[in-house]
Amino acid sequence: MAPAAQEAWFRTVLADVPYGGRLRAHCVASGETVFVEGCPDPDGAHLTGCGSTPLTITTGDGTAQPRIDAHASLVAGRLAAGAAAILVALAYLWYVMRARPLADALLRRAGPVPAFKAWPQVVGIVALTLVMALAHGLIVWTAAAGSAPSRGRPGYLFGLLACATAAIFALVVRHRRQNLERAMAPVREAQTVPLRDARGGVVELAVSVRDDGAPAAGVLDARPHAWVEVRVEETVARGKQQVTQLVARKYWPALIPVSDASGNGLIDPSHAEVDLRSTVKTYKQGSSVVLARTLAQSPIGTLNPSAGHLRWTVEQSVLDPGESLYVLGHCRRIEDPKAASSYRMDSTMAAVGGTAADRIILHAGDERSLLRSIGLERTYLDLLTAALAGVAVSQLAIMAALWAL
Repeated sequence: MAPAAQEAWFRTVLADVPYGGRLRAHCVASGETVFVEGCPDPDGAHLTGCGSTPLTITTGDGTAQPRIDAHASLVAGRLAAGAAAILVALAYLWYVMRARPLADALLRRAGPVPAFKAWPQVVGIVALTLVMALAHGLIVWTAAAGSAPSRGRPGYLFGLLACATAAIFALVVRHRRQNLERAMAPVREAQTVPLRDARGGVVELAVSVRDDGAPAAGVLDARPHAWVEVRVEETVARGKQQVTQLVARKYWPALIPVSDASGNGLIDPSHAEVDLRSTVKTYKQGSSVVLARTLAQSPIGTLNPSAGHLRWTVEQSVLDPGESLYVLGHCRRIEDPKAASSYRMDSTMAAVGGTAADRIILHAGDERSLLRSIGLERTYLDLLTAALAGVAVSQLAIMAALWAL
């Protein structure tokens, strides 16, 4: 097309383009062979679109292969987007089912927390993906115009990225599963002892919460309990980010009275990782006057909002009289004020506590329910590993099948 004819054509087309609109034009050189996909009009003299599908003109060698390659790349990209959505959903389910912070506390008890050792594999996967992407771009850039290699296939790159993400995800899952096995080791190895025989060192107890006659009032309900812990977190806005921080943690009474068939004992929860029945409520400053007043009258006290305050999150964990409790921590003997003084009777009782570096484990239930809660995440990780392998293999198989078209 001559320059004058081109200018006239553009003026004609641009007359129908609104101000601020965009125009994309595909030009074909005179004498170039093209592949046309459409339907003949009623008189058979022209090709038009088929229903809602517009007429498609594909440059190349005049065959359908360039059109097939472009469509295959589009399908590969859409399937890769579907695989990415599946990976996001699997990651979110993992976040929901994670046995934290209980598993992390048990893991610290098992010894030094092992570092992630799969960094060489991660670097290798990322490097291989980048090399293949660069090789694809180099081939497209250096290929002769109109040739098959010059037609980029970005959809396959997205599929490759989905496979690489699934592989890295699987390495993280394997590391977490190994840590869960280590976390369960202290529970499996410890022998459950009665309170009467808990004399020192790390002990595992299966006890019941004892009714000591002094009910503890909660802040999120009106029921009396044997023991209450309240944690308050504040979420504030700092620039474009939201930051949540713990502002208060109180519990009452100071010690948890427990007992079993052999006698009585006490639990010091000052350094404890608790896995108990809990209730959570979120409110903004000034939006819940009753709750704010209840907190002010409790050991929590009055809450003063920080700059950029968004909301308070109040979590209440409770223990009721007679509730089963699993305890793992260091034990010592203290004087039992209720024991009769006699040389034939032990006048001491077990007291279990922890430190900031070696926290005790308090779980509402028994050893079996504790292992079950951690085993639930482990089982999900096994299923997640299989799902990740399925995503990666299916992506590779689909890309291979599409490439062969």
